[in-house]
Amino acid sequence: MARALFSQYQKDSPGALAGRLQKNYYNLIGCLCDCVETLTQQPETTDCNSLYNSLCQRLVSEIREQMQYRQTILMPYLSELEQKQQSGHNCLTCSGGCRINHTGQLQQLKSAHQHIKEILYRIQQVATPMQQDLKYANPICRILVNEIAQLDTTLTELFYLEEAILIPKIMELQSRINAATDSAV
Repeated sequence: MARALFSQYQKDSPGALAGRLQKNYYNLIGCLCDCVETLTQQPETTDCNSLYNSLCQRLVSEIREQMQYRQTILMPYLSELEQKQQSGHNCLTCSGGCRINHTGQLQQLKSAHQHIKEILYRIQQVATPMQQDLKYANPICRILVNEIAQLDTTLTELFYLEEAILIPKIMELQSRINAATDSAV
């Protein structure tokens, strides 16, 4: 996706951003995970590198967990932040529970990014030798490698958008409602 298209996300309100990420990334990643999962369960994948196949299965499982987190916790949290900001909420008047919640949201997202990046790196390490022999591999293995490459690209774009746009928007909203967060996040 071109950088010019990424700039369109910057202009979105937090609620609109959440909707766009859902439509353009979370749903697409879910479809790609379905495809990879189906491919790794095909009998023809026994010809593929078994380490690669098991890493792909693990990646899909962990990506699904992360997409579930975004859909059930992060996006509602973003909506809650936006509502609090619009209503003039001030976390300085809260009983103190806000700090842990606000800081934890950002830490969990950044931790999730790092974890998925590590798995993608391991898959690339296993895939590099496989790609040299890909022209000799069976069609299912070639499709699996291509689907993982597409998943990698889509996740990279998503992480860029989340790190460059979503996280700063969350931090800005937190600041507007005087939510105390650690600067180390």
